[in-house]
Amino acid sequence: MADHPRSKLGLGALAGALAGAGVGIADGVRVALLVGASARVVLGTALLAASVDAVVGLLGGAAVEAGCRLAVWGRSARPPSWARALALVAAGAGAAAAAAAVVSLTALRRNRFLAAGLTALAGVVAAVVGALLAPALARLVAGRRSTPIAARAPAPALALLGPLLVAAASAAVFAAVARTRAPLRGDALVERSAWAAAASFLLPFGFAYVGALGMRIRWRAAGLLAGGVYGGAALVALGVFWEDNLRFAPWTDILGGVAIAVAGAGGAVLLRGRLPRGRGAGVGLATAVGLLAGVVLFRAADSEPARKAASARAALVGPALETGRALLDWDGDGYARALGGGDCDDSDPDVHPGAVDIPGDGIDADCDGQDATDALPPPATMSPLPPSVPQDLNLLLVTIDTLRADHLGCYGYGRPTSPAIDALAAAGTLFENGWAHAPSTRYSMPAIATGRWPSAITWDESIWWPRLGRNMRTTAEALHEGGYFTAGMFSFNYFAIADHRGFERGMDLYRSDRAVLHVAVNGPMESRGSSSREMTDDAIAFIDQHRDRKFFLWLHYYDPHLSYEPHPELPSFGNARVDLYDGEIRFTDLHFGRLVEHLRVVGLWDKTAIILTGDHGEGFGEHG
Repeated sequence: MADHPRSKLGLGALAGALAGAGVGIADGVRVALLVGASARVVLGTALLAASVDAVVGLLGGAAVEAGCRLAVWGRSARPPSWARALALVAAGAGAAAAAAAVVSLTALRRNRFLAAGLTALAGVVAAVVGALLAPALARLVAGRRSTPIAARAPAPALALLGPLLVAAASAAVFAAVARTRAPLRGDALVERSAWAAAASFLLPFGFAYVGALGMRIRWRAAGLLAGGVYGGAALVALGVFWEDNLRFAPWTDILGGVAIAVAGAGGAVLLRGRLPRGRGAGVGLATAVGLLAGVVLFRAADSEPARKAASARAALVGPALETGRALLDWDGDGYARALGGGDCDDSDPDVHPGAVDIPGDGIDADCDGQDATDALPPPATMSPLPPSVPQDLNLLLVTIDTLRADHLGCYGYGRPTSPAIDALAAAGTLFENGWAHAPSTRYSMPAIATGRWPSAITWDESIWWPRLGRNMRTTAEALHEGGYFTAGMFSFNYFAIADHRGFERGMDLYRSDRAVLHVAVNGPMESRGSSSREMTDDAIAFIDQHRDRKFFLWLHYYDPHLSYEPHPELPSFGNARVDLYDGEIRFTDLHFGRLVEHLRVVGLWDKTAIILTGDHGEGFGEHG
């Protein structure tokens, strides 16, 4: 079947939009089911993801289709040599600028291998685009001095030289950035930028002589490229180069971009030759699909549950909504009315969700649906205790250092790491949605002690690892005033009584002497030794001594913290780091189980509330 270029106009945009819609539906349903949403939210999330991916696909497909047509148009004539040389120089300058820009943007990253890879990728992408569009630029510059010809491949010798030049230049770019292990500053930054730019400048010349780029590009191939290649460009732009100093996006971004690219390529194959004849058939269909996707996007984005779920976990929804809100912020106050921006008056920069609402002025400045009032809220009232809760209820707070929830059986972990903790969860209340206040003990434990976010705590930073400010009231102080005998037992030298970090406030009994069982290795982040057995012995002795009075005991186990050590009295899970970590959890659980059993033996089980939590989790390379 003969190709009809005019009938294929809009094929890339149409294929991209349909592919994006299909991938978005699957991605949205996956996300909604992952968070356990209702059927209504599943539908809303699927529509939101589908509309976003359809718009991204349409724009990307249209852009690449236009590039393909320009490339074909440029190769259908032969401009003078000076015009071709000038176009390739311009393409080289673009690749050099892209590489130099990425060197600057990744200058402070310690992972120089990653920075080098991103730099080489930027130079290669810019060089490919430049090499494809250089003939069109040369023809534009030369004007009528171009000679119409049939596009042809370069000589075989030159075609073989192309890949060698590309490989050498890419290796040079990579080496220029990766040969140092430290962040780039000053002269080093200028030097690496210059080397990367110089090497990237050669890339378009190599691509220009790769045989595949010099061969005749037929309209069907152009349609295939328009439906598929743009997915790679969208992936680079939205997945890798998005925010936070060129961080890699989550795997869902990568999967989403690849899926749209593959689906777009397949869609282009299915659509070619099947569009109605006529110059505007493909354009009309693409426009209709795009308008429909836009309407669905604006309506679906009004659903807060769908917007939150899709923004957090769907591939391209979060970046797309953020960009859309920035473009639709008509009054420049940082908030848009549409796409979940929440601005109730987008013509007044003083009215938006972050504004201060002055009481009684008749203006809902913060868009919460009502004008602020200076009337005092009704006093808080405490709910009465049910009769089943004893008036002399004991409180046992157990914190376990670096304990990951997803390594406990009660949260679905396959290994038997936590039989005692699992039994406690089965007999009580299991909190399924909880987050650590901070990723380190020195900020998460003060948050637990005060009931405040770390950002709401006043800190005394006159000591390494700051103290609680003097105005910070602790839970122990409140319970002591309420008639409890309060005690704290800790097995980490961060809690040393001599440092007075604030945990001792309100404590009738405070012990941190078991910290000597952990010997620091490579600084405070790593230690050797174990203390769970001794900490449980101390807790049992405390309970025996104070069983006849109302008490609050805070017991902190430390063994799951690095370093991880085997325990001969327990079966081994293996010798890998994560295996040893699981073994430390099992060892701690063994001795925590002894404490729970002792409460039963002495008759305090029914009058003691046990609260167990980790201060934060532990990482095993999930985030690089």
